[in-house]
Formats: sequence, structure tokens, C-alpha cells
Amino acid sequence: MIRTIALLISVIAVAGVPAAASDEGYTHGLLWRIEAASTSPSHLFGTMHSTDPAIATPGTALRRVLDGADSLTIEVVLDDTANATMARAMLLPEGNLLGEIAGPELWHRVAETGARYGAPAEFLQRFQPWAVQMIFSLPPAELRRQSEGGAHLDKVLQTRAVERGIPVHGLETVDEQIAALAGRPMDEQLALLDAAITLNPDIDAIFEDLKRLYLAGDLAGMRRMAREMTGGAPPELIDIYFDRLVRERNRRMADRMAERLAEGNALIAVGALHLYGDDGVLGLLAARGYTVTRVE
Repeated sequence: MIRTIALLISVIAVAGVPAAASDEGYTHGLLWRIEAASTSPSHLFGTMHSTDPAIATPGTALRRVLDGADSLTIEVVLDDTANATMARAMLLPEGNLLGEIAGPELWHRVAETGARYGAPAEFLQRFQPWAVQMIFSLPPAELRRQSEGGAHLDKVLQTRAVERGIPVHGLETVDEQIAALAGRPMDEQLALLDAAITLNPDIDAIFEDLKRLYLAGDLAGMRRMAREMTGGAPPELIDIYFDRLVRERNRRMADRMAERLAEGNALIAVGALHLYGDDGVLGLLAARGYTVTRVE
């Protein structure tokens, strides 16, 4: 389930972020060289956490960097313990039902949307609102590939690093990622679930647009998608949600990259939306004195 969270951070954030100022930096490019005095250069790559083969297959430049790197760092190290922790967090406490929390009208919409995914209402009753929001923010085909064991790009990179025998580090713990999604009051979670249901009929088109922009390395275009897609959620709520999912995590991840960058010749891979703008990880690293250069 943690890979579902990772993709949803990409999709939900794009679907609900207020449009950014046009003069921000770091608007295009997925692969960047990060340099500091007295250490060998490292690289930072923006992923899209999807199992779509067009996305999950590393390109030539990324493969070359990975095969020459001394370490790999991703958002969260993906293992059975992380998956189990996430799966437990997604469930409501015993005796609680989503239908009772959501109320009749919203629950009816949840049940209708769940049918599109082949998810019986009885199954969805056990899940936290934010977890159902995650499910409904994925195209059914993506969820199906995941359930069949498909690997998203971050996992592909992790597997290759393990094969090479280089260390794999995480920038966050799974508990920190859970807190970013689940740490809001219940009324806000329900409002975001309602917004995800409103967007769901268009989720396949949203994903395809996001995929196209990602493959073009168009970070600014990914952000601009937000101008039209908020699902009717209040703008102030969307801004709070984005702050928790992206801005706060940008600062945390930039802080924690420092150790790997000091070692040199590291490859760091995070969701592409964390790269964009002056408050993204690239801008934060540049502000701290690193030389940041686009490679691809």
C-alpha cells in the first residue's frame, strides 16, 4: 500500500494545489546534478510513483547515474514492514464504520464510486476516509497493476541498487508519511474524500495528462493542472493539505539529503512535484549553497 501513497501524493497534490507564481525557478527537468565543494557531485531525480511501463522503466541517463552511484536514497525504503505499517494505518479502529462517519449522502457516493473499482461497500466500510480518498484518486488500471505486483519507478530503482550492493537510504519514515495524510481533523478528511469522488470520473484523463507532462519533464505544467482540478474542496483546505504533503516535506527532505550529499556520488530520487519552484528541494538546496544544474 505504501506505493499507493506515493503515487497519490503526486496525483492528489497536482489536483489540488493553488497555481504558483510564474516567476518561480526549477520549472522543467527531472535529472539534476547537485555539487558542493570538496565532494564528488551527486544527482537528484524526480520520479512519478507509477507502475505504468512508460514511467517505471528508467531512461538511459538515469540508468547510467544509478549504475555509477555509491548510494541510492528514496523517500521511504520499501519493505514488508513499511507495507504492513501502512496497511494497519489505513483501517478504522475496530467497531467503527466509514458509512457512520461519512453520513448517508457521502457514503452513498463512496459506495457508487467503489463499484468502479470492484470494491464492495462492505470492504470500504473498514477504511479511514483518507485511505479511500487515496484509492479513488488512482485510475483503476493503476490500482490493478499494483495489486498484481507491478513495481513503480522508486521500487525499480531500489531493486537495482540492492542488486548492485550499494546502500539504500530513506528520507522519511513510513510513520511520517502516514502523519502527512492522516493528521487532519475528520471533517477535513471527509471534505477531501468528497473532492476525490467529484474528480473520480475524470481520473483516467487526469492521470494521462499528468503522465504526459511528467515524461516531458514539465514540472510547471504539472503544477498548473491545479487551476482547474480542485474537486470543489475549499481553497484554504487544499492549501493546508498541500502544505503538509509537499512544502513541509520539501524542507524535511532537503535537511536529510545533506548527509548523503556530503558523502558524494549519491543518487536521490523523490516525487517530481518536490522539485518544482523556489520552495522545492532544488531551490532549497541552491539557497544552502549547492550548485544545482539540470542534466535532463
